[in-house]
Amino acid sequence: MPSIGEGKIIKVESRSEVGEIRILSVNHGGAVFPRLKFLLYVVLDENPFKQPQVPYPGLELRDLRGELQLSPGTHALGLIEWTGPRWAVTAKQGGRQIEVICDLDEVRLDAIEQRRNGGVLILHATFWPTLAISDKPVYGECEQVRLEIPRDRWLDVLEQLQGKHRLVIEIPLGKKAAYTEAFRTAHKHLSEAQKLIHDGHFDGAGISCGQALEAVERLLPEVDKEKSAIRELVNNRLNEKRGGSYSSAGAVVRQLRNSAAHDSDPIPLTRAEANLSLSTAANIIALLGELLEKKTES
Repeated sequence: MPSIGEGKIIKVESRSEVGEIRILSVNHGGAVFPRLKFLLYVVLDENPFKQPQVPYPGLELRDLRGELQLSPGTHALGLIEWTGPRWAVTAKQGGRQIEVICDLDEVRLDAIEQRRNGGVLILHATFWPTLAISDKPVYGECEQVRLEIPRDRWLDVLEQLQGKHRLVIEIPLGKKAAYTEAFRTAHKHLSEAQKLIHDGHFDGAGISCGQALEAVERLLPEVDKEKSAIRELVNNRLNEKRGGSYSSAGAVVRQLRNSAAHDSDPIPLTRAEANLSLSTAANIIALLGELLEKKTES
């Protein structure tokens, strides 16, 4: 049975291998917050040495807890707990599937994405099994489990996990058809940038953010070449101090776009730079949409 990670179950006192945990899959946990659900296949062996007399009669797994980690034994992400019906797993069953969950949050998801950096996701898990032999509790442990989650599978899970905390920008489309089309185009480029960041294509994300801003800048009144259209609009609708600040923010998006195109900058964008470009472009576009809408109404 294919797995994304597995480890031996050890009876602590004798150091005997009495079973195995195989992690078959990972899914979104179905909660209103980020939660991972892992499908496990647990196999127990009450006679691992094939002796005439069974050494561990009635071997059972009665509980299973653990910890999900970024690195072996450290950089903890969250506790792992058995979920659903907790009927004991017995050696006589030959093997049984159980589900465990690990609750996350935005900070921990961001740490995972920084470590993944657009590639295959490697995580680690430590399990602490509660065993019983002939109805008597015994100490057990499990080998450190290395999980290798395929990139495409993780991106599917990530999309569901981020349903509650992805970047949401409210952009007024306006009454004019040209406004509506421009902001829809900008939204398309921003959505593509977010996908490219998840895929690890940070240069492409920077370029898409620049294209999103350009789509909306075409709606702004024409100004002299040495002036900033964003600055002039904000100056007129708000004040000059803010005009300079927002113009500088737009310049950041354009500079990152140029760097991503490697016209004169050979260094690839980092994930942090791509996220900076995405959030800055999205908020500048939202602001421009609001100011253009006010101008239309006045």
